[in-house]
Amino acid sequence: MPPAAAPSPTPTKLYVRNRKGISGTHRCTPNGTRASAADEVTMLTAPQFAKSTKNIQSTAREQEEQLSDLFVLIRHGERQDHVDRTWKGNTLLPFYDPPLSNAGRKQSFETALKYFALRQERKVERRIRGMFTLFLVSPFHRCVETAAVINVIAFEGRLPMYVEPLLADWQQPKVFRTVPVLGGSYMTSGARSVPGAEGDRLLFRPQVEALRTTLIPFLKTRAAEETELLAEYNIGAEAASGWATLAEEWLRTHTALPVWTCAATASTIEAKVASQPDTAGEVRATSRRSAKSCHPSPPDTLNKGYRGCGVAHPEGKSDLVRRCEQLMGTHFLRRAGAESDAMVPLAIQTAVAAERRTRLPKYFQIWAERTVESRESAGPPALLPPMHVMAITHADVVSTLLEVCCPKYHDKGAGYSVPYCSVTTLQRHNNYYRIPTEEERQRREASAKTIAPAQKHGKYYAKKKFNMLPSNNQLMTPSLARPPSPLPVEWNVEAVGSTDLLRTRIMIQYTK
Repeated sequence: MPPAAAPSPTPTKLYVRNRKGISGTHRCTPNGTRASAADEVTMLTAPQFAKSTKNIQSTAREQEEQLSDLFVLIRHGERQDHVDRTWKGNTLLPFYDPPLSNAGRKQSFETALKYFALRQERKVERRIRGMFTLFLVSPFHRCVETAAVINVIAFEGRLPMYVEPLLADWQQPKVFRTVPVLGGSYMTSGARSVPGAEGDRLLFRPQVEALRTTLIPFLKTRAAEETELLAEYNIGAEAASGWATLAEEWLRTHTALPVWTCAATASTIEAKVASQPDTAGEVRATSRRSAKSCHPSPPDTLNKGYRGCGVAHPEGKSDLVRRCEQLMGTHFLRRAGAESDAMVPLAIQTAVAAERRTRLPKYFQIWAERTVESRESAGPPALLPPMHVMAITHADVVSTLLEVCCPKYHDKGAGYSVPYCSVTTLQRHNNYYRIPTEEERQRREASAKTIAPAQKHGKYYAKKKFNMLPSNNQLMTPSLARPPSPLPVEWNVEAVGSTDLLRTRIMIQYTK
């Protein structure tokens, strides 16, 4: 049941964390809260390509086959109101936004240990499975809490976390009789808009005090189980003792999380924020007091903003299906009009550019550099290079995303919801980059060598029409041989509702 860990005679030395906490910086927002600005975004093209070239005889086609997206859907852990039916909210969290139960935190912890173990694997094929680009998280508190536990334990709090309203719980009237109010709230970032990066204009403030109240004692309790952690997970006492400190630092530096969603949803939330009661004077005064120190604002000020989940209420099943289709398009597909491109956060755009500039061969082709024939036959273009994305969401959303991405795997009559903290894994080929064949690269090099001497004839040489330099497409003119068929880009299911590595398993049966 516990995840396999790489054998080592000195486990405490291998897994000692940085006791200074999370590296990086943060920035102050105009509303006086802190938003994470330095969590490192890791694109997966370079490690996947390195893995593919371990076999020096591999072809460009075989190397390109290794470029893929991984979309891991995790349902939140058990919720408090399913254990305690008398729970009706408290001073920090309203009725429709319960925290995790203690069993739910254990489930989140056990899930985190799975990915921690994968990151320690010696075989690169296994280790890549534990590498992720970012979290996408529903704004409901139980999802944020689940993600926080996984982030601290498995990723030392360094994995970027984006709130995605489209992952919010299904707003069906029989469950949500009124519009749900959350413990967290949305606010506008107040930052100057960057052309081509419109997705950075919203932030979400989680209920940090509620997180601190439950997470710190829980992690201290788990760290005290030294014998079990060392024997079963190869985690030394020194590493475990740093979890609570790491969580405190993460909470201190993540009082506001960035939001990444579609343009329509972002505009709707912005309008909701603007329509809230006018507290601008109070917020500006608080901002002036906190601007120099960057200290978080007092709890009463942090509760300002739009406290809805960000999607329409009520929703039918068809509404949820459309929402899930919109989510997949926003994060994985390049759409006409460049709307999806413009909503990609600037930090991710920067990471994509940095990876291509410093870690990839120069001959990799992006979409715009391919021939027309290559683009037309390649299927829907990927929005971004290969990513591993971990989404923390709700049972109905997991089921509907599975229906949208892989209809034949959608189970409509099992009688059970997706288990708490179960893992559903989808994978697909990513066609953001094309790897030219060896023959194409040789022809391009030969063309470049032919052009180079001609350029020495003078600065006006290239201006003559018959001496114009060939374009990328001319250099990459395909040979007479028929090109191979494009790789399929449909999503495939690797696992559905898996709880294989959970000890704390809870199944909820329902009746129709």
